[in-house]
Amino acid sequence: MYKFTPLRKDTKHIRLLRLHSSPLAGIIPPVSFDDLKPEIVSTPLQQAPAYICVSYAWITNVRDVPLYLNDGSVILITPSLCEALPYLARDQPGYLWIDKVCMNQDDDVERTEQVSIMRDIFASAIAVNVWLSKET
Repeated sequence: MYKFTPLRKDTKHIRLLRLHSSPLAGIIPPVSFDDLKPEIVSTPLQQAPAYICVSYAWITNVRDVPLYLNDGSVILITPSLCEALPYLARDQPGYLWIDKVCMNQDDDVERTEQVSIMRDIFASAIAVNVWLSKET
């Protein structure tokens, strides 16, 4: 399992999901997670690379779908995010901010701190992509 390292508290730090370029990017059906080679990186918000925020319908809070990261660790995500991620990343390899991946949801203190800066996180993004479902 992926082990979240604590975020620095002296400045606003965030985590981003980095997706690497794939030779299949832009092809339908969407690329697989293996092609994206995802990794989680930490950065000061003020120095973050260009990233896109992802807002999506959780449908359920159950995180039971494994997302295998580039380092061999795994993070559990919701079925809705599993469905969305290949589509959202298809044409945009780079960095994404996704609450269920970039915040340690099991750490109440961190979650509270990150929620308190979500306005800044969204305002600093180059775009916000919304995913409701595959059908929509």
